[in-house]
Amino acid sequence: MKKILLGIFVVIGVFSGLFAAFTPEGKATLNQLLYYYPCSSPVEYSIGSVDARFNITRAQVLADLKQAAAIWNMAEGKTLLVYNPQGQLLVNMVYDERQSLDTSISSLEQSVSQDRSNLQPEIAQYKQLSSDFETKLQNLNQQIEYWNNRGGAPPDEFAKLTEEQKQLQEEADKLNTLAKNLNQSSNNYNFKVGQLNSTINSFNQTLAQKPEEGVFDPSRNEIDIYFDNSNRELIHTMAHEMGHALGLNHNSGQTSIMNPRTNESTTASLQDIQAIQLQCQRESRWEIFISRLQNIARLLSSQVAK
Repeated sequence: MKKILLGIFVVIGVFSGLFAAFTPEGKATLNQLLYYYPCSSPVEYSIGSVDARFNITRAQVLADLKQAAAIWNMAEGKTLLVYNPQGQLLVNMVYDERQSLDTSISSLEQSVSQDRSNLQPEIAQYKQLSSDFETKLQNLNQQIEYWNNRGGAPPDEFAKLTEEQKQLQEEADKLNTLAKNLNQSSNNYNFKVGQLNSTINSFNQTLAQKPEEGVFDPSRNEIDIYFDNSNRELIHTMAHEMGHALGLNHNSGQTSIMNPRTNESTTASLQDIQAIQLQCQRESRWEIFISRLQNIARLLSSQVAK
């Protein structure tokens, strides 16, 4: 009896739906009755929290988000993502230890690069001055040896040699001072290089524990962005997490938006386009219904078996 009633309700439901679809008011809904369109309504996103330490305005974040959304809108040829100040998908700029370490690395790299740029001409100058000094000293010693072999220099030559010796001593003192300064600068440079290497190691260790530059959390329906290394990379990361929000998984395309490794690509790859088209492909409501019934039947069977 229960099976008969179930059959009656299914038949009534099917014929009622078809009748409604073929009425003047329901003709436009026939496809909607038979098929489910996953991308029929755009996902509305909004801006959540933006940590001030990123030094980026909400207007800049919005501009980048719109560029990221446009990647998927163009890939599918329809609006999949749209900004709404009250949108349910929140995007947050979250500043954590990874961004802090990354910022420190950038600052140290600039400082080390500047020190290296300053040291190189100073070292070159010191080498040139040292070479000139050695040449002058060699010439002076040759002159002294020349006159010593002749029993001594005349008074005027002796005075000249004495003056040259005095000037060379002054040059030697300047070279010693320059060498000390260079040594101190080199020590400072080496210290900063050590700091840079240590910070990079800390960054790599932290990154090994938290490798993501962004995360989509479906339980909160929020995207957290952790890095702002460059504008292109930021847009890529935003687009990547938006892809997850649209239901996409990772793919292996080297320049894909959905590649698990971050890059600076801001154009959907062929793999990305195929993935979003497949994700937005219409699905038979009947097949979805049958699939769910089968899942329920398997679940009930497993519980009975226990």
